[in-house]
Amino acid sequence: MNEHEIAYKYVHGHHDALTDNQEKIDMAQDIMDFAKAYHEQQVKICCVAGVSESAVSKDFARLYAKISKGEIVPCFVDNDWRDGKPPLRDIAKVVRHKENSIMIGCRGTQYGGVDDFALDGRTELRAFTDECERLNLEYFT
Repeated sequence: MNEHEIAYKYVHGHHDALTDNQEKIDMAQDIMDFAKAYHEQQVKICCVAGVSESAVSKDFARLYAKISKGEIVPCFVDNDWRDGKPPLRDIAKVVRHKENSIMIGCRGTQYGGVDDFALDGRTELRAFTDECERLNLEYFT
């Protein structure tokens, strides 16, 4: 079911829910199913466009060296906001603005990063590596 079919189903009352609460639950599930299918389609498009398993890396020291030279590096991260459900993968970018200021995110959403206040006695590289591991980050080589 696509987004137009979902809207039609619930706006025009073409559903089989007997209560408003069940309608909300069913609509939320339809939206989540659509989002998952859409996400899988986007990943397939990336793969068709030439992104393969060998084109991504988890060598975070190498990634740190790249961003320290001013490169902006595209990556995949786990977007884990749904309690108890598997995370979705999202495409993002890694940018180092200055010392102790690294941002991992996209489209106005910051999934992770490094700032002075978050170092907790760690080096910038160690804090960055911890963030990359937490996000299950894989960057494009």
